[in-house]
Amino acid sequence: MNWPGNQRPDNWGHPQGGAPTPRASGGPGPMMVALLAIVFAAVLVIAVTVVVISLRGNAQQAAAPAAPAEESSEPEPEPAGEPEPTQEPSSPPPPVPLMQEGWQLASVTKWGFVYEIPPSDDGWVFDGPTHLRGYEDDDGQPVLGMGGTSLYKENPCETWGSRADVGAQAVTDTDDTEEMARNVALKWAEYAFETEAGGRAATSVRSVEAFSSNDLTGHHAVIDATVQQPDADCQPPGGVVHAVAVPADQDDTGVRVFLVIADTGVDDALTEETIDTVISTLRDNDYDYGDQPA
Repeated sequence: MNWPGNQRPDNWGHPQGGAPTPRASGGPGPMMVALLAIVFAAVLVIAVTVVVISLRGNAQQAAAPAAPAEESSEPEPEPAGEPEPTQEPSSPPPPVPLMQEGWQLASVTKWGFVYEIPPSDDGWVFDGPTHLRGYEDDDGQPVLGMGGTSLYKENPCETWGSRADVGAQAVTDTDDTEEMARNVALKWAEYAFETEAGGRAATSVRSVEAFSSNDLTGHHAVIDATVQQPDADCQPPGGVVHAVAVPADQDDTGVRVFLVIADTGVDDALTEETIDTVISTLRDNDYDYGDQPA
C-alpha cells in the first residue's frame, strides 16, 4: 500500500500500499469524501494541547528559586509534639497488561483504542498514539486517513509504502456498525491498493459478520482487493482490508473503525493468523482487566 507525498502536519504520514494517480505537483488524487477534516483537526488540537502543557511544565521548573534566608546564630527551636505526616508521593499508574506476551502495546488516543502488534524485531513499528496516515485531495485537505498507526515492513521497495498498516478512524453521522464496517473497508481496499499503471483496485466482499471481543461489540468486514497492473518486482497482486466497526465512546456519537490493511500474494505478506491475533487484542483504553496480571 502506497501513500503519496504532499505537505502535511508533522504527525501526518503515508500509509501502506498502492498510491493513487499523483497530481502533476506530486501529490495524491482525490479520495473518498468523508467527515474526517473535523476529526483530524480535533487530533491536531490534542497534539497542540500536549505541547502547551509541556512548555508550561518546563516554565514552572525553570522558575527562579526563592532567595535563601539569612543565617542566624540562634539555634533553631525543637519542634513541639509529633511532626505532621508528609504526603505520600503519588505512584505511577500500573502498566497496561499485554494480551500477547512479547508484543508491543499501541493505542489510538482520539478514539480510545488500545491494541497490540508483534515486536519490532519482526518488522513492526508503532508510529505513536496521535500519528496520522492518510490521503489528501487536490487542495491538500485530508479526506481518508487513520490515527494511532502501526506499520509492518515499511518501504519494501521504491514503489510501495509497506506490507501492512494498522490504525483507526471514525464516522460521526451514523451508528450503523454493519454498514460502516463494510463501506469503510471497501474504500480503503479500493484506494490503498491503487497503482499508477492500473488505477484503483477491484474489490469484493469476503464477509461481514457480528463482532464481539474484549467488551466491544459491532461488526467485522473483510474485503479482498485485486491490484491492477502491479509492478511484479515488488507490488503485490492483491490485498485484504479488515475493518472492525464499534460504537463511539459513551460521551460521543458515531462509529469507530479499527483497520488492518495488508498485502497478499507476496512472500513477506502477513499471515491471516497474525491479522486475527492483532484484532483479538483490540479493546478500549479503560478496559477492565480484572485479575489478569500486568
